[in-house]
Amino acid sequence: MSRWVSGALLLIILVTSNAALAGGQSYMSLVGELVGSVQSPRIFRDYCAVHSPSTAARYAKLYDDWSERHRTLLEAIDEQAVRAAVRMKRQGAPGGDKPVEWIIEAVKNSILANFDGLSPAQAEQVCSGYPKLLKTKDEDAEAEIPKLLSIVSDADKSLTAREQT
Repeated sequence: MSRWVSGALLLIILVTSNAALAGGQSYMSLVGELVGSVQSPRIFRDYCAVHSPSTAARYAKLYDDWSERHRTLLEAIDEQAVRAAVRMKRQGAPGGDKPVEWIIEAVKNSILANFDGLSPAQAEQVCSGYPKLLKTKDEDAEAEIPKLLSIVSDADKSLTAREQT
């Protein structure tokens, strides 16, 4: 894999990784990081289905398997996202009535911007890294993503307590 393509794949993993949380992030940033961490495999899969059609069926199956392995975690994140949407809507966050969907679209646009102008051969090379991305996301789902979910849940509870005083 070329150095440029390897760098692009690494950038995607880093953009959506939650391994290094900076202190003092806003609630919306934390929610964005949480949602982005589990949306990136779907976004990447969809990109590859268009730009590397020969991988579409295989990557759809890999994604479905990944989603099933982490179903409980993904359900917990969905529940937190529902609470986050209510809070962010009340706070006037971007996205109007659908702030979490707005975040997902922003994450998608950020990831896809890294691939603007790729040749078909470069897109094929980038897409060849999808199994590796899922392996990284498997590892993240065991430790980093649950930690981030806990941080977001704690922040939500803290904000709720503050609002009630």
